[in-house]
Amino acid sequence: AHMNGGIPQADIDKLQDYWQLMPAVKKLLFSEHANAGYYQLQQDETNIATTISNSKEFLAIKQQLISALTNWKQANFDKLYNFTEHPKLLINDISEDLLNTFKNQPLIYEYAVYQYLMDLWLATMQDDCYLIAADGWQANIEKIEEENKKGEKVYKGWVCELLPQSIVTKHYFCQRMLDLESLNCKLDKLIATKQELEEEHNNDDGIFADFDKINKTTVNKELKRLSKLADYQQEITILQQWLDFTIKEAELKKQIKQQNAELDTSLKRKYPQLTVDEIKRLVINDKWLADLDANIETAINRIAEDLATRVNELHNRYAEPLPQLEAQVSKLSQQVTAHLQQMGVVWN
Repeated sequence: AHMNGGIPQADIDKLQDYWQLMPAVKKLLFSEHANAGYYQLQQDETNIATTISNSKEFLAIKQQLISALTNWKQANFDKLYNFTEHPKLLINDISEDLLNTFKNQPLIYEYAVYQYLMDLWLATMQDDCYLIAADGWQANIEKIEEENKKGEKVYKGWVCELLPQSIVTKHYFCQRMLDLESLNCKLDKLIATKQELEEEHNNDDGIFADFDKINKTTVNKELKRLSKLADYQQEITILQQWLDFTIKEAELKKQIKQQNAELDTSLKRKYPQLTVDEIKRLVINDKWLADLDANIETAINRIAEDLATRVNELHNRYAEPLPQLEAQVSKLSQQVTAHLQQMGVVWN
């Protein structure tokens, strides 16, 4: 293969675990080489991952794995919902069931899936379950206070350890969350535009070049000075534009602050109104299982990515056979010799 090109069949056969389940993908990726027993890539390198991930065979495998996870969640939901004590018994029970669920699933290592759950347990679920065992399914709010330099306690907000504000916001105040995201996006774009204006006119001849600081005070002062002079309309326009951006920025920040305060008030009122059933479902589905879903889905998608990487490696390993490399070396050597001769460097 290194002499004459092509990918040896033996190397392709090392990926047999994939080809047994996705024979059509193999045909899409490879075609026979001129040399018997060798193959060549028939897809552009940039299309390999897409070809695999969009194939019917991979999508079927992906659906099978997602169904396995869904079945596990349904089978264990009641154990989580009815949990009141003995956290270690809970995690032992559901983790062993997850391990058995993925034991015979295709192209995924069951202990990798098991580890996702154990990582989730150590990061979040363990503390939550001990909290539930002690206090029940209560979404209690706690103030966050910090001492200032004078030793006085200053209110810094509030938190619910079992049920984060982000989850309650997403479920009960989704539109407000979207409105805030839209305002923050507008603010970011406005700040970026203002910074671009400053950078554009901060060179040697720019209007901001001699400013020690660019703020409302210095800009207004310069505007006042230039308005008394002739032939400075362009500079005045730029300064006025900067001021307009600054006014809009302040307005947006005020709106964001006001909407955040209103959302905070609504959340404080909502938490005491949550039923035990609501708390359980939000914690189980949106805090615990949502993280597990995301990690396992990433692992599933990585199956296609890993296969694409290995196919790329095979292609690149044999892409340039020895005769082609020798021809390139010879061509480059001739070019170097010609350049040296032009420089008057000659040797035997």
